[in-house]
Amino acid sequence: MDRLLTNARTKLDEQERTNLISDLSGQRVTRAAVLLNLVEDSRFAEKENERSLVLLHYFSYLHRSPGDPPDHDLNGFNFWIQDLAKNHNPAALSRAFLDSIEYRRRNEGPKD
Repeated sequence: MDRLLTNARTKLDEQERTNLISDLSGQRVTRAAVLLNLVEDSRFAEKENERSLVLLHYFSYLHRSPGDPPDHDLNGFNFWIQDLAKNHNPAALSRAFLDSIEYRRRNEGPKD
C-alpha cells in the first residue's frame, strides 16, 4: 500500500490508509478496486492535472520533453509542478514559458 501511495504521489490520512489495507487483507476489495479508489480521489486528480499542464507547456512551447537538452534532469519540470501547486496560477506558468529564452530563440524570425 505504501509503495502504491508513493508511486501515486498521494497521501491518505491514517484512517483511510488503514481501511484500505484492512479491506484488501480481508479480501473485501480487490487490488484493482483499491487502485481505482486512489485514482478517482480528487487529490490524485489535482496532482496529475498539474503535472500534465506543466508537461503540456514543455511540449507546446519548447517542443521537447522536460529532461531533454538543454536540461539534463527534471529539476525545471519539478520546479514548475511545485510552483503551480503552491501558487495555483497557470497563467504565470504560461507567461514564464513565453518569456523564456529557449522559447524566444525557437520562434525568432530568420536573420538577415
